[in-house]
Amino acid sequence: MEKRVITTIMLVVLVFTNVSCTKIAKLSADEVRGKSRGKIHVVALSSGIKGVTLHSWESVAFDNQGGKIDAEQKIVRGISPSGEPMEIKLDTVRNLQIDQDAVINFDRFGGRFDAETQLITGTTTDGKPVEIPLDDVLYIKARKFDVVMTSVLIGVPVALVVVAILTFELPEGSLFGNNGNGF
Repeated sequence: MEKRVITTIMLVVLVFTNVSCTKIAKLSADEVRGKSRGKIHVVALSSGIKGVTLHSWESVAFDNQGGKIDAEQKIVRGISPSGEPMEIKLDTVRNLQIDQDAVINFDRFGGRFDAETQLITGTTTDGKPVEIPLDDVLYIKARKFDVVMTSVLIGVPVALVVVAILTFELPEGSLFGNNGNGF
């Protein structure tokens, strides 16, 4: 009987672990570079920044070409709607306003990153095959291992099993019961 209870609890833990130990996360191109990833859901192109909101809540717009992040210099570079060149330091930016045309959604099979070629390939939701160089990517949304959720999903049930084993009195002669020698 006790074996069945423990086995059932451990099976439930295993199922929860497999289902909930990942989350869809927004990853920068640098976080992806050199690592093969699982299914990629969304890619935002680095050239699709239509504006930024600064920490002061001021909005800054770019012309139709959009802005582009220069990661090396840590700036967003673009042209204002009136035609003047602009450079905005990344540490002053609260968020980026992305043009919807610069966001690529993959079909249910998702996109894949090839670390050797540094390309993200896949099929969009409207059936078009795409190849995107990683250098053109602002961020991707992909499944990522979730350490906190994994710890909770494994730790809580294991603690419950340990408490159950330590507090329940088992009948005489059972697998873990008192065998008459004090143990």
